[in-house]
Amino acid sequence: MFIHLDAPFILNSIKKLAVIENHDITTECIVDAYPKADITWFGPSGQRLSSFAEEKIINATVISSELHCK
Repeated sequence: MFIHLDAPFILNSIKKLAVIENHDITTECIVDAYPKADITWFGPSGQRLSSFAEEKIINATVISSELHCK
């Protein structure tokens, strides 16, 4: 049995964000990969932000992760 694996491919452009301190931000990453990719968000100091992310499965290989920070 042969299982085809696809390296993760980011479908939307990554943007650098300039954020005003104490203001809300929302950004999104859409990835196509098999098996399903794990998307992890990191802040400017390297701190993990995944607890603020919301994931949506679009189809068998595409996942969207939306980051909301306040």
